[in-house]
Amino acid sequence: MRGEALLAGGGSLVLALLPCWPLLAACLLALTGRGQRAAAALFLAGTGLAGTILLTPFLPGQDALSDVVRVLAAGMPLLLWRREAAERLSGVVVFLTAFCVMLAVGLRAMLPVVALLALASVLPALHEAAGAPRARQAWEKARLRAMGAVLALLGAALAVSPGGVGTTGRAGMLLLAVGLCLLAGLGQAAFEAPGVDRGLDGLPRLGALALMLRLPPHEVIHLVFLVAGLVALALAVLRRESGTAALVTLCAAVGVSGNGVLVAALLLLTLGVALECGRISEGERRWMAA
Repeated sequence: MRGEALLAGGGSLVLALLPCWPLLAACLLALTGRGQRAAAALFLAGTGLAGTILLTPFLPGQDALSDVVRVLAAGMPLLLWRREAAERLSGVVVFLTAFCVMLAVGLRAMLPVVALLALASVLPALHEAAGAPRARQAWEKARLRAMGAVLALLGAALAVSPGGVGTTGRAGMLLLAVGLCLLAGLGQAAFEAPGVDRGLDGLPRLGALALMLRLPPHEVIHLVFLVAGLVALALAVLRRESGTAALVTLCAAVGVSGNGVLVAALLLLTLGVALECGRISEGERRWMAA
């Protein structure tokens, strides 16, 4: 019994410390010189991904959704840095965003998870808006993400409040569902040109979609996810772009009580990461999206 308790305590400690490696990597990268930045980032990202893959099976109280999303979030910094050399600030933002998503994956309380995902969504959007040549378009997207963060936080606060039943509870679920759809990028197609690169947006989108799959069944959530998923899928078809986020949203609308839906959602999440962060040609990207 004492051995089992020690193992459980060690697993809980690893669960608490494992998401911290992107935060440490961001701090080290900020102190690294320009000439050694790319090599240091690749080493930190690769080491963190390897440690995440090795330790994830031993984490207590986690399910398949948590494990897969954690590994995908840990692998995104490596994929982004292998695709192209990034500036120091954008590299720091990538690691900080990965830290927020990985920390949110291991939690179960709704309000802290939504707060972490809101921060993970706003950081890349503000960074892109500050340095983008097309500042107006970038700021429109940042404002949309900030609106989604505010709605999701307000909805989560209403849903978990002591009086979060009846009309208040339904209003909270409605705001939460709409906010998560905005954080997942379902509403930003109107502010982007077709074929735009969303590599830096992949992490917050991944976290928001994972939380959508985690939400309990509710008629308001089902309706919002169903409508948003169908509209986003229609826009993706018209624009000849990947509709993986829309399909994952439809999986969340159906519910993941069945293993088949969960497996399909995890495969779609993995495909979305490959499309947004992989070093592939535009033709290959369109073929995979189809």
